[in-house]
Amino acid sequence: MVFRDKTKQLVAFFDSGVGGLTAVAEFAKLTSGVDVVYFADTFNMPYGNKSAKDIERLAISGLSFLSSFNPDLIVVACGTVSSVLNYNKKDLSQIINAPIIFVIEPSCTAVYDFSKNKRIGVMATSATVNTASYTKALLKINPAIKVFEEPCPELALLIENNLLNYDACASSRVDSCFSNNKKIPPTSAECNKSALKTKMNMKALECDKDTVKFSFTNKSLKRFYNNGSLDFFDRPKDVQLIKKYLNFFCDKGIDVLILGCTHYPVIQDYVANFFEGKVKVVNSSREVAKSATRALAAMNLVKASHDRGNLTIYVSGDGDSFYKKAKSILYTDNFKDIKIAHAIC
Repeated sequence: MVFRDKTKQLVAFFDSGVGGLTAVAEFAKLTSGVDVVYFADTFNMPYGNKSAKDIERLAISGLSFLSSFNPDLIVVACGTVSSVLNYNKKDLSQIINAPIIFVIEPSCTAVYDFSKNKRIGVMATSATVNTASYTKALLKINPAIKVFEEPCPELALLIENNLLNYDACASSRVDSCFSNNKKIPPTSAECNKSALKTKMNMKALECDKDTVKFSFTNKSLKRFYNNGSLDFFDRPKDVQLIKKYLNFFCDKGIDVLILGCTHYPVIQDYVANFFEGKVKVVNSSREVAKSATRALAAMNLVKASHDRGNLTIYVSGDGDSFYKKAKSILYTDNFKDIKIAHAIC
């Protein structure tokens, strides 16, 4: 188990997969010297097509695990979890010992500044759309807003799969920077299939053994923030699927589109180009990162530092594949030290 450095701030992030790392990367650009612990429930990913009951159970387990690190703040960097817990009005104060920020409200608040005609589109998972959480949050800000929510049940997993194979050349360069005495985490097939089903099992995670350590050379990895989002959808059926989701908004007259899942900022430029720049695309990861930064400042926890923070990632499934995906999102300038840990088998 990781024991936090009490001299530094610690913020915890939770998501079902790699998507929440887009929020972590945004957060790292806004802060300095803040340590981050991240939990990705990759064993149970994707969440978006599960029942609300299952999502709530998995979310509480994941949040309880992160709470055990005694973070200063927890960021739920998952639109699906944020939606379900808010919809069920779940009181987490008895099991979570830190303030929690959900991803929905910050995005909706940003819309108020961007939209001129108050016609807003939302791309999200099926579970998120079923709760109408974005619609409720937007109408709470302004009852005159018209909201159009489109479920995208296959998009998060599509992005994960494409990240796995993206930029093999850059990945090979980064791989060469790893120390040889570190093991690649085992695949999910090698792990106990019942791992991470309960809070007790989650606490069996460690980061000081069988751990992959990121050790990038300076600018050795192409970061998708350099030129916007990744452009890796080269298969016709992938492009067709994304266009199907986006075509839903074409006759709605929207001037703002919220990317309601933290996986979606990976393709933000693709979405913006589809609408030829006529629709403002709201990056939910960027907005929740801003909110987290403001929350730390409000708690007087922002300290001037020229140092970078450390990032420790915990995965419940295949650590090898998660590592490959993460390399397309994280960047050497984000953190001083990045490690991936997995469940004890």
